[in-house]
Amino acid sequence: MENVVIQFGNRIVKGCTDAEAWFTAAMAAEELVPPPLQITSETTSESVALEGAKGVFFVKSLEGASHEDLRFFDHLEPLAALWIRVTYFDGEVIEGIIRNDSTFAFKRHFFMAPVDPEGNNTLILVIKSQLSNLQILGLRTPSRDLPTPVRDHAKPTIISC
Repeated sequence: MENVVIQFGNRIVKGCTDAEAWFTAAMAAEELVPPPLQITSETTSESVALEGAKGVFFVKSLEGASHEDLRFFDHLEPLAALWIRVTYFDGEVIEGIIRNDSTFAFKRHFFMAPVDPEGNNTLILVIKSQLSNLQILGLRTPSRDLPTPVRDHAKPTIISC
């Protein structure tokens, strides 16, 4: 099970999900597939509709961690993944790595691995309707610390919750 935070503007839903099973279903689907989420205060899993959600954030900790020292990594060697910057309508800016293919352009959502090693997110399902801007900054080498969907088409790395 992996820690998940789903953000809906002012509302946040926190819990855990079987990321391996959900990731496979979400990658194959044309429409948004909600993760079966075990809410932190409950013992059963339920689906949380993603309509109106800003995104699905796979995180190290459900407590979160904000830091003012936002880091952008211009010193990485360019290679096989796209380095992008997304800006949400609420003003939040996140840089990350995505596969260097056209999937992100044709679907309503895509997966992004954040490049900030001190940030709380490990993988994000970006919902494009919630973005005010998406910039492709360049080509980048995926780090060994990034989840496997960015490195290849294998299953994501699972972190216990």
